[in-house]
Amino acid sequence: MAIHCLIRSVALVALSAISISSAHADYWIPFGQYDFGNSGDREGTAIAAFGGYVYVGVPNANVNGLAQAGLVLVFKSSPGGVTPVDSLVSINGPQAGAHFGASVAARDGNILVGGPDYTDTLDSFANAGEIDFFSNNAGTLAARNSRTGAANQHLGSSVAITSHYAGAGGKVLSTDNGCVFTWHLNSSSNSWVPFPANNVVCGSNGEQLGDSIALYEEPTYFVMTAGAPAATNVNSLAGLVHVYVSGASPISEVGTFGAQNPAFLDAFGSSVGVDANYFYFGAPGRDNGSGRVGSVTIYSRAGSYINEYFPGPPATIGGDCGASLNVDAVLNGFVLGCPHSDGLVTGEGTARVYRPTVFLGSTVWVESLLSFYDLPHGADALGTSVAIDGNHAFGGAPDLSTTGGTDNGGFKEFEPDDIFKNGFN
Repeated sequence: MAIHCLIRSVALVALSAISISSAHADYWIPFGQYDFGNSGDREGTAIAAFGGYVYVGVPNANVNGLAQAGLVLVFKSSPGGVTPVDSLVSINGPQAGAHFGASVAARDGNILVGGPDYTDTLDSFANAGEIDFFSNNAGTLAARNSRTGAANQHLGSSVAITSHYAGAGGKVLSTDNGCVFTWHLNSSSNSWVPFPANNVVCGSNGEQLGDSIALYEEPTYFVMTAGAPAATNVNSLAGLVHVYVSGASPISEVGTFGAQNPAFLDAFGSSVGVDANYFYFGAPGRDNGSGRVGSVTIYSRAGSYINEYFPGPPATIGGDCGASLNVDAVLNGFVLGCPHSDGLVTGEGTARVYRPTVFLGSTVWVESLLSFYDLPHGADALGTSVAIDGNHAFGGAPDLSTTGGTDNGGFKEFEPDDIFKNGFN
């Protein structure tokens, strides 16, 4: 169900909270439009956006009478909000408990969806997981091909895609080591094939490699970041991020990153991102001196530490900032999810958009808050998933419950308000 209504003025009461340090940040306004799942659907567990389309994972949706088979809702974004246009289900056929839509990625007309609990009945591989490739050609959606994992691999726990490369994480719960897999789009067959020949890298010591994954495409190779948030880095569960490049088989690791002062339960690498110039690593357990509010750390692509950003007010201890992250492929910057942050309601969740700017000769990232403000909401965990497509940002809220339902889930769209853009400049 969607309620189409734009409500902007209600959020303006928060203007007095804008600090001098954020005077040149855009002021982002939540749309009053809602889209809710059915009770228990957990719509918004995953979300992706590119090229004016929004893809929303609903992993617990009932499909053709199959409980928690899952699907992905497809919307067209516009200045007036989003319009539902289609949905995607498993290429292999909906399966009860597969949780198709637990992860989703989109870029340049390519869509990748994970169903990490899919059972490969042909090979009798329980919890193999699946990833399904789709295309979007000016609004015409088409299935390409599907890949399944080995027994208990949970392939599709995380996904990433570019114009010609794709990656997916598998939890491998028997060891918690985790693995990442990569593919390439074969233009002749119009299907996705393993690339390079040895297209898998696995973690060790229970580090949960591939819990998050991101890709950046260079002209002749890809750069992949893979989070390992349970890795030991001086302290247990401090977390690490491994960086790989394609080339001669197998995939080559070219760097490992951690927090500047790693601490127990940082969970560094719970979310990752990469663009032409920077790496971005979320750590929802990082402590700002007052408590574990979470953070994002930025490194240059050359490996130099740039800065660590903790969320500005309202920063909530236990708010899990850095639990999700998405890099803007249209404009510079990224969006960060803080799904257990407090506002008018405890645990309502927030997100933050960070845009780079030059200050005193150095690049700094300016934060803008994305919040429900006083729109109707509850303890919805907004920011469990995040996506950004230029001046359209989205936050998944899978804990949202509507009257008569529980964990229906939904998502919220935000855009900058032109009146207050750039601190009134």
